[in-house]
Amino acid sequence: MSLKAKLDERAKLVTAAREILDAAGENGLSSEQEERYNTIDGEIEALSSQIDTLRDIQERRAKLSSIEDLIGRDEPAVAESRSRPAQRAERTQEQRNSELRSFIDHVRENPHKSFELRAMAIGDADGGATLVAEEFARRIVETMDDMSVIRRISTVISTAGDHTIPIETAVGSAAWEGEGDAYADTNPTLGSVKLEAFKAATLVKVSEELLQDEIIDLEAYLSRAFARRLVNLEETAFANGPGTTTPTGLVSQATANNKNAAGAAAITADELIDVYHNLPEAYRRNASWIMNDSTIALIRKLKDGDSQYLWQPGLQAGQPDLLLGRPIYSQLGMPAATTGNVSVLFGDFSYVVVGDRGAMGMQRLNELYAANGQVGFRVFKRVDCKLTNTDAFAKLTQA
Repeated sequence: MSLKAKLDERAKLVTAAREILDAAGENGLSSEQEERYNTIDGEIEALSSQIDTLRDIQERRAKLSSIEDLIGRDEPAVAESRSRPAQRAERTQEQRNSELRSFIDHVRENPHKSFELRAMAIGDADGGATLVAEEFARRIVETMDDMSVIRRISTVISTAGDHTIPIETAVGSAAWEGEGDAYADTNPTLGSVKLEAFKAATLVKVSEELLQDEIIDLEAYLSRAFARRLVNLEETAFANGPGTTTPTGLVSQATANNKNAAGAAAITADELIDVYHNLPEAYRRNASWIMNDSTIALIRKLKDGDSQYLWQPGLQAGQPDLLLGRPIYSQLGMPAATTGNVSVLFGDFSYVVVGDRGAMGMQRLNELYAANGQVGFRVFKRVDCKLTNTDAFAKLTQA
């Protein structure tokens, strides 16, 4: 079944589910209605998962096509700029592929085998780690971008050191002046936020047999394994990290425009409408919602005062689901809708900056797992996430 067919099928199921809810009497759903609704809801969830997978495949194909177009013009892929300093000379795709093959040879075979490091990345190896080949690092980062909600909708930059972002903490104002009157002095208040570097690391163990065999695409296997683990770690920290040894989460950074829910584990339609309007109008046109998947499940049955459902499924390929007309994303790091938690964030994510620091590193661990016939690969990267404008976000806090 095509993506469009799945979207159409899900839309029909959503309509059927809502008809059941609309037909409910004063005492709620009957046992038969409840059973039918749960069946349809399960089918919607299954289709939603399949739709997300197909959308992911389409996005990856589109990205590969754009890279192929660049290669056809003998130009480097744009995504390389994340891991390459601006002053480095451009290299052809053939050179990058050669470096990648050399790097994979190093991964598969002898850790002491000589291979070219001249174009790997800026900096030196850390604690015996090898700087990851640019092409391999690029593929990890691209996979992370596909998997990560925050990276997908925020501003992502690369930095070589601590990066200070100047921000306006209070804007100036204008005033009506009479002829000859002195101009009022209303200068803006300036501040700054600093992108720091918190170290994220993961370890993958691979059997010696798998390293020697050519049965699987080792590069694809490792890049996806590293990306999935790093994304899970990042998403949790970007949303609700405590700081100190992790990035401080957006839940804590978003200090303005808070709405308190009346319930400790419930959300009403009116409360979501209040959150929407708590966000200044200038930021709503580019705003998105993020929340835990369990919170999305709570609000899928909610209606506004005109008996219109707040949650609307995405009906076109490549388009996200909508809440009050704005995109809504399931984000695994957001707290669940339970006592005292910030369960909903709504804001303009262009004011969120994710800073990747320096080069990604990898260390091959030959002896540590030798008794089990395995070789370990430790990958690390440094990153931070900062909100540069607190007015651009609103949130809902449970009672």
